[in-house]
Amino acid sequence: MDPAFFSALTVTIVDGTPLDRLAKKGRFVVPPVPSLLGELRTMVDEARPTDAVFRTNHASNYLPLGGHLPRDRGRIVEVIDAALAGKIPLRSESRRGL
Repeated sequence: MDPAFFSALTVTIVDGTPLDRLAKKGRFVVPPVPSLLGELRTMVDEARPTDAVFRTNHASNYLPLGGHLPRDRGRIVEVIDAALAGKIPLRSESRRGL
């Protein structure tokens, strides 16, 4: 696969949805934020598009990012690492949403 556009959204449980019902029954759990960022880091680090616009600027994401892959891969990974180390603030829960 060689996409021209690569973006990521973070799962958000919306009240009254089937996913909300599963979560309330303990059958679905959103991973902790460090795990979500680690997954994002792996996706960016392992993706091999020829030239793709990369974005995580949707309101659901804890860390808005942008760039081009592969050109900006190193910078994007560094920003994710800095966020994981607590050096960059994340979007608060109250600011995340649809």
